[in-house]
Amino acid sequence: MKVAYRLVAADLLALLVFSVVGARLHGSELGWELLARTFLPLCVSWGLVASVLGTYRTGAWTTFLATWLLAIPLGILLRQALLGRLAGPGTWAFLVVGTAASGVLLAVARLVAWRHARPG
Repeated sequence: MKVAYRLVAADLLALLVFSVVGARLHGSELGWELLARTFLPLCVSWGLVASVLGTYRTGAWTTFLATWLLAIPLGILLRQALLGRLAGPGTWAFLVVGTAASGVLLAVARLVAWRHARPG
């Protein structure tokens, strides 16, 4: 599998894990609603930002970091807006914690993808 496809798969898996773990920690049910309200806004924002920045053309860590720092807060704000919670008291905490936690998951997933993409 090409490296770019591995990176896309790793990033999406990390965002899915982030969404599922967050839902479970907050006592939410897992299902299509979770995907629609949390995972989908993150994927949309990730895809848009990655397309603009060319995240998968080079696979460079600097582009990945820029994508993470722009796409995750954008996805969280999109989620909060869709749920009518944009001005809610938890939005800023969600931005900080969500961006940090997703960054760890994304970085680990990227490292695993890179390791398995290299021969030997």
